[in-house]
Amino acid sequence: MTSPPRLSVFRRVVVAMAVMLVAAPALTIATGDVADAGPRPRSSADHVAVAATQALAALEDWRLHGDPSRYVAYVSKRDATAQLAADELGLDADRLTVAWGSTHPTKQTALLGAITQLGVPYRSMMSSEGVGFDCSGLTTYAWGRAGVGLTRSSGDQIREAARVDRDEADAGDFVYYPGHVMMYLGIDHAVVHSPNSGNLVEITFVSDRRQDTVVYADPIG
Repeated sequence: MTSPPRLSVFRRVVVAMAVMLVAAPALTIATGDVADAGPRPRSSADHVAVAATQALAALEDWRLHGDPSRYVAYVSKRDATAQLAADELGLDADRLTVAWGSTHPTKQTALLGAITQLGVPYRSMMSSEGVGFDCSGLTTYAWGRAGVGLTRSSGDQIREAARVDRDEADAGDFVYYPGHVMMYLGIDHAVVHSPNSGNLVEITFVSDRRQDTVVYADPIG
């Protein structure tokens, strides 16, 4: 039995481009529900947020012009953002890069959208770019960047999403417990979220005590 022919590099890029084109288009958290890293100064998150902003700009540039070189530029910037996020959290950069690259293109956009807001303050009942977010305000904003409208409350968002096992969850999926919604980074209980009053949008980890009880769900499943 012969093996199927291997796709050329150019053909693989074109296939990935086609998939991307088709796919294009709040409540407070109790102390201790994520790893207690404390408030992160804006300056330490800026480099990750800036990289995500550049990746989204490259994605929009490719969607506007459609040529393979612009898609390759987007992938390079997306992977660079994943590597910076991995460094920030002490994660395996290769694993995180693979997790981001293999998730649905719409989820890539939503996840990068959330990460562009790292360092923005938590503000109750708000979903305003660069100004403030509560937990569901951040997910509403992020998925809105991907062209997906969400119901505004965390409880409604999780009810309207398709539940998935943690082992099947993708980067960009919801991570939820009653009263709080986050977005999965794709590996090792890592999330991006807007935590609570006095804190900032951050990338962090679900706490040990929550890891076996949180629910994962796919907003577009």
